[in-house]
Parts: sequence; C-alpha cells; structure tokens
Amino acid sequence: QPQKTSRKSPQNPIWNSYRTSDDRWLVLIMPMAIAYWPNFCKAFGKEEWLNDPRFQTLTGMSTHSAEIIPEIEEMFSKESLEYWREVLDKAGLIWEPVAELPEVVEDPALRDRNAFSMIVHPRGGAMEIVSAPFHIRDAEISVKGPAPDVGEHTRKVFTDAGMSESEISALIEKGVLK
Repeated sequence: QPQKTSRKSPQNPIWNSYRTSDDRWLVLIMPMAIAYWPNFCKAFGKEEWLNDPRFQTLTGMSTHSAEIIPEIEEMFSKESLEYWREVLDKAGLIWEPVAELPEVVEDPALRDRNAFSMIVHPRGGAMEIVSAPFHIRDAEISVKGPAPDVGEHTRKVFTDAGMSESEISALIEKGVLK
C-alpha cells in the first residue's frame, strides 16, 4: 500500500494543496514539475528559485520540498482564492479549487449526471441524497428509499439467523441489540 503523501514534505511542491487567505483550499496538480517550475516561480515573483540548485531536478525537488513548502504556504495564505485563480490561470498552471459542499450540490455537471436523488423519509420528510457514484450496465443500482431506522429490522434479521423471539427480546432488554 503506498504511503499517504505528506502536505509538509511532498515529493513535488507543485503537486500539493494550499490554503488561501479566505480559508479556501486549492490543489496544484503538476506531475511534470520541471516543465511547470519556471512559470510557477515567475507567477510568484520568485525568480531566484529558478536557478536554485535544490530545485533543478525532480530528485532535488523531492529531497528539498520540505524546505520550500512553508514559503509557498505563506504566499498562498496572503491572498484569496479569486486572486490566485487569476494568477495561476494566467501562468498556465494546472490547479483546481477544492469544492465546498454547496458548490458540489449546485454543480451543473453533477446535476446533469443525476448525482443526487430525492427520497422521502417517514419522519424526516423529503430530502436529497447522493446517488450511487457509478453506473453498472444492466444493473439496477438506483436509490431505493431512506435507510432503515436503528433497530427497524433487528427482529427479522435475527429471526432469519435462527434465534427465537424470546432470545432476541432478552438481548434487546439487556441493551445488546436495538
């Protein structure tokens, strides 16, 4: 199992996530770091990084990323997501803002893909939920309805498993089952 990438010492400082001044997050996604490094440095006004021997190779970037991450974090923390949107796009860098829940729910592409379904809960009323995030050809995987309440099917499940009604009742009284 691969180890989780560290934000503080990633192998590539421009394949990482950073927080902006308005408490938003953005993700830089430039796996070919050397190709994007000049534009990144120029966009941030850090031309001295262009000739820094620590960042001339992918190995150097990996070895020394922990040294530069605090500086990059500080730069991003000084301006809003909208500010960085313009800077990063103008520099031709690959990045994306991390979507917040309201943005996800209102995303037109997700709406077009039927990523949400409406259900009606007997007590909670109508609510929108996330649909299955995938499609399987010739399989019915649509949302069937609300999840059962705690204990709603306990007696049936344990009866089907071979327990008697008195055994189930005893476990419910002891608090073992709901």
